[in-house]
Amino acid sequence: MYKLEDPRKAFTIDSKTGWLTVIDETKLDREALESIQLEISTVEMLPNVANSGRLQSGPALVTIGLLDANDNSPTFTPSNLFHFEVTVNADIGSVVGQVK
Repeated sequence: MYKLEDPRKAFTIDSKTGWLTVIDETKLDREALESIQLEISTVEMLPNVANSGRLQSGPALVTIGLLDANDNSPTFTPSNLFHFEVTVNADIGSVVGQVK
């Protein structure tokens, strides 16, 4: 049996297979976090005769690295409308315009 400790409540775990699933991707913002650490515990459901009939359990620390997605559209002020012109014979790689 698998058990998950996730204080952010971003993941859930299948108690039988240990499969992790994202349940709230809004809590996985790369701009706020580089990685997340979760603690997963396992417990044998049946006593093991090799261990005098005791149930075995153990924790594992799992680190999940977050990748950045282009989830924030750029905005410019005073407006989002810009006009640039380029000559027909401009060299490849020429600067056409610049937005700051």
